[in-house]
Amino acid sequence: MYIKGKIQEINENIIIIENSNLGYCGKLISSNVYNKNDEVTLWYLLYKSEYFYKYLFFDNYETWNISTKIIELNNVGFKTIEKLFINLNYDNLIIYSINYDIESLISMTRIASTLIKKIVEVIRKEILNLKFTQKQLTIIDSLYKLGYKLSSIYIAISKIDFKLKDEVIIKEALCNLNENN
Repeated sequence: MYIKGKIQEINENIIIIENSNLGYCGKLISSNVYNKNDEVTLWYLLYKSEYFYKYLFFDNYETWNISTKIIELNNVGFKTIEKLFINLNYDNLIIYSINYDIESLISMTRIASTLIKKIVEVIRKEILNLKFTQKQLTIIDSLYKLGYKLSSIYIAISKIDFKLKDEVIIKEALCNLNENN
C-alpha cells in the first residue's frame, strides 16, 4: 500500500505526511533527504492496536516489499526492520542474503543470530527463489557444527553437484572450504 502526499513535518526519521486533509505520522526508512512541503509517494506498513495506529514508511517499493515478508516472522516488528535498514540498504541486504553472510549482518545490525537466519531464509525463499533440499541443509548444518562460517559453506557448496554420493559431496565441500580459507 502506498500514499501520495505532501510532507508537513520531518524531523530525523519521523515524518508527517498529508493526503486529502488527513495527516499520517510515522517513521521513515530512507537514505534520501526530504524537506517540508516535498510531494512524495511512500509505501507503508501499518500496525493497529486498540488505542493507536503506527506507520512505517518507505520511499522504495523493493524495501517495502521485502519488509512485508520479514514482518510476518515471529519476533519481528518495526524495530527489527528499522535496525535492518538503518544499517543496510536493499541491495546490500540482498547480497548478504545471497552469500548467506550471517556474521556480517549480525555485526552490522545487532540483531540476534537466530532472527537474522530466519530473515535471510525468507529473503532467499520469497524474494530470490533460492531453496535448498533436505540433503543440502543437512550438509550445511554438519559443516557449520564443525566450525565453518555459514557464508564460506554456501560459497563452497554452490560449486558441488548434489547428485553425487554423500561422502563425495562432503569431501568436495571440505576441499572447497579449505581452498577458500
